[in-house]
Amino acid sequence: MQSNSIKMHKMKQVLDCFCLFLNKYEHCEWMKGATKSEIHNGFQCAQDVEKICSVLETKGCVTAFEIKLSEWHKLKYGLVVHYKLQEFAAACDMILSNFYMNSDITDEVLMCATSEYLEICGRNRFHLLKEKLIFKAHTHDAVKNVIDELSTMVLEQKDVFKSTLSCELLRSVWTKYIRCKEASNISNCIHTTSNDSRFIESVLRILIKEDCSEEGKTMKKIITESLLLKMSTMNYQDPVFWHIIIVTNRHLIVTVCDLNPEICSVLVKFIVHVGKCMDIEFTEMNYIWKPKENAKLMVDVTFDDFVSLVRRFLESRGVAGDHMRRTLQDLKSQPDCSIWVEVERQCELPVLAKLVTANVRNDSSLMN
Repeated sequence: MQSNSIKMHKMKQVLDCFCLFLNKYEHCEWMKGATKSEIHNGFQCAQDVEKICSVLETKGCVTAFEIKLSEWHKLKYGLVVHYKLQEFAAACDMILSNFYMNSDITDEVLMCATSEYLEICGRNRFHLLKEKLIFKAHTHDAVKNVIDELSTMVLEQKDVFKSTLSCELLRSVWTKYIRCKEASNISNCIHTTSNDSRFIESVLRILIKEDCSEEGKTMKKIITESLLLKMSTMNYQDPVFWHIIIVTNRHLIVTVCDLNPEICSVLVKFIVHVGKCMDIEFTEMNYIWKPKENAKLMVDVTFDDFVSLVRRFLESRGVAGDHMRRTLQDLKSQPDCSIWVEVERQCELPVLAKLVTANVRNDSSLMN
């Protein structure tokens, strides 16, 4: 009698655990302002459900438990629902998916949920889940905002892993688009999300990733065309985008240009545009270069940013370096070449200091 009582008590605990999980999964309001403790408890409950599923399957009690769960659910909530135990085998995945697909969730909560999932389920399982997480278009925000903020305690080489993972997540959802004949979503996404530095970095990483599949080639073609259109337009409404291009991972930008002469050509034209938007300002002891007041694309871009980008191009031994060197040589032979001589000097190229001084003095006399 006592043994049966203990079994009934355990069964009640198991059923309560499932109902608690269902309540957290089916009613997502709690996720919006969830604390770290609440998130931990949610995943802990999901983990308990996964363990129970494994035990029940091992003991061959699946069907009997499914009947009990439906009866228990009806008793507690007055609703008849027929559940299949297989649905709960990846309960942690179900909880994390809800976090990612809820547009009201803050970045902080998303990061905390992702970290909790990684701690419980591990990196390999997260990789397996990623395509399900980002199948829907509205999860792009989660991809952009969470990956750069993953908890350091679960990542040994966090910087490398984060940037790689972000790229892989984006490739996954875009591969889905191509397979579903919805490739236009890729160019739309680039157009609408190009003011996010993490997103742009992931897009550029896709371009340099070796991928000989037809889907990979199609994706790179769409990305290239979209970026070329974006860059060629030089829309004055996009200063943030251009700031990202100038100050983001410059090594990555140059690598893309080395592999893609079309992008290299457009980007070098933009660099020339930036140089022509720079103006010299004389002080009592020296002079400085800075963007002209009407240079709308140059918001928050400093001369040092500009020089750093040119320097990175010149360091390339590929297409980007050759193109930049030829362009600089041509620009130095034109009127008003002081800016380019100064850029070369700051890049520590073999330029005669006298030439720089002569040009600066020339500019000074013209202004007086």
